[in-house]
Amino acid sequence: MGGQINLFLSGLPTVGLGKLAARDDPTAYNTDKEKALFTPANPFWRTTAEELCECGVGANVFFFPDQYTDVASIGTLASLTGGELFFHPKFTPVRDRDTLHHEIKRTLTRETAYNATIRIRCSNGLRVADHIGNFYQRSLTDLEFGTIDDAKAFAAILKHDGRLDDRQPAFVQVAVLYTSSNGERRVRCLNMTFTVTSLIGNVFRFADLDAAVTIFLKDGKQHHLDNHHS
Repeated sequence: MGGQINLFLSGLPTVGLGKLAARDDPTAYNTDKEKALFTPANPFWRTTAEELCECGVGANVFFFPDQYTDVASIGTLASLTGGELFFHPKFTPVRDRDTLHHEIKRTLTRETAYNATIRIRCSNGLRVADHIGNFYQRSLTDLEFGTIDDAKAFAAILKHDGRLDDRQPAFVQVAVLYTSSNGERRVRCLNMTFTVTSLIGNVFRFADLDAAVTIFLKDGKQHHLDNHHS
């Protein structure tokens, strides 16, 4: 079935399996040690996120810190399950109440799919070289999301082997297997066709600039995080 968890935190968890300690170190900024601040300090959070993904459950996390909180550790719950992070430092009801109300209302009422698995298929000559975004991936072909909605996005990098024919279009299909909000198991398919050209001028002339810049940004961020995690 899958499901959704909304977690509200006003302080750093200091007891139990996922306990954390303040580790912000200004002396590490702009040094090689800084990358440690962007990795989970306690494996409990990533392990829990993976278990949620396997159950098809997404997690949203609302932070209300008055002082340091470990978003890098706790935020793994959202980033791995297809959830969302909401950050309200030094929360003040008069100032932030309406914003928070809107965030909670939208989170609870927007159309949401649960326990989603996504696979991208290509026609001959094309292949999926990489995926970019926040998801759980147990295999090379499938992406798993505890929850997915209209605020979520991911990217796929397609590569060709040089044998595409200008006279034939290329095809891409994105298939999503998911559970609807009323418990029905469904499949949604997005089928796309692309014109093939061997002229570099046509590539630039008909390219989607907004999509290209978005992928460059996501790819840069993904490599940045991967370098921190490694």
